Amino acid sequence: MDVEEAERLARELFGVVAQQGVTVTLDSYDDANFHMRAADGSELVLKVHNGVESANAAFIDAQNRAMELVRVSACWCPRALPSLSGRSIEFASLASSGGRAHAVRLLPFRRARLQADVEPTPALLREIGAMIGRVTESLARFDHPAATRAHAWDSAGFVTAVPPLLESLRGAAERELIGHVLARFRQDVEPRAPKLRVQIIHGDLNDQNVLLSEDCDGPARPVGVIDFGDCVRSWRVADGAIACAYLLIQLHYERTAARTAEQMSELCAALLSGVGNTCELREDEWAVLPTLVLARISTSLVFGAYSASLAPENAYLTLTRAPGWAALRLLLAIPREQLFGWLTRRTPIRIS
Repeated sequence: MDVEEAERLARELFGVVAQQGVTVTLDSYDDANFHMRAADGSELVLKVHNGVESANAAFIDAQNRAMELVRVSACWCPRALPSLSGRSIEFASLASSGGRAHAVRLLPFRRARLQADVEPTPALLREIGAMIGRVTESLARFDHPAATRAHAWDSAGFVTAVPPLLESLRGAAERELIGHVLARFRQDVEPRAPKLRVQIIHGDLNDQNVLLSEDCDGPARPVGVIDFGDCVRSWRVADGAIACAYLLIQLHYERTAARTAEQMSELCAALLSGVGNTCELREDEWAVLPTLVLARISTSLVFGAYSASLAPENAYLTLTRAPGWAALRLLLAIPREQLFGWLTRRTPIRIS
């Protein structure tokens, strides 16, 4: 869909008249998101959900309620604004999708920098980790039946979701690397799975979904999180592992400063110490965290390759390809029994 159609939906469903020539399309993996400015100067995001998610209004409701809880108990995040009919979720038939009905939400937009656009420091990452821990802790008090679902990106389903898509990778060498991670998951995570606590988690605390203070002249501070579209009832430890996985990918972007393995270890440890300061994790949860980091990087690479094969024109789908493979190779080069200490700088936990 295009900007004109988005502005029409905002006007007809929410009574928002967008300033002309201002609305832009935001990068997105699945949905269509439009940043617009209303006549009163307020900035908003119109989110048009993909067809699959639109068919599950209960899950969109779960996202709305999770955001409400996180907003009051952990950090800033968007909230679903009411439509002209007083609903937080509206539906519209779109000409761009052949008249198919799509769920539509209107969310406030907060001006901020993304974690991905700021050079990370240990101090900043400890604060980001602490915020992530608060998000996990706040969601431990939340429940919604629609969040108990089969979700391809769920860490707990890694060995089921990834293998069928391995042929999307470019060659045998890449498939072999993912095979090493699958084997390690079966060896290190599956035996401990019964001891891993389960709750609703955000599910995608990557460097594109963590907001930092807007002021470029002052020190960067974490201010909020966005995009609850991957929230799922899963392992409590997964949010911290996911954040660490994307930090490692971020550290391999071409635009970031080159760092040694020792410097990257320090940054990962800072993030995870922040998580541990605000989110209590048990020994078994710490023990599986390194393999969950490997699994998330692998999932991002395999799913990204598959999605890019279906939509080669979408550059967003290949954003993490080169840095992701570099991060995965770095981690797999570290001896298995040393990886926990490398990531956390904590006393090593015996991996049997």
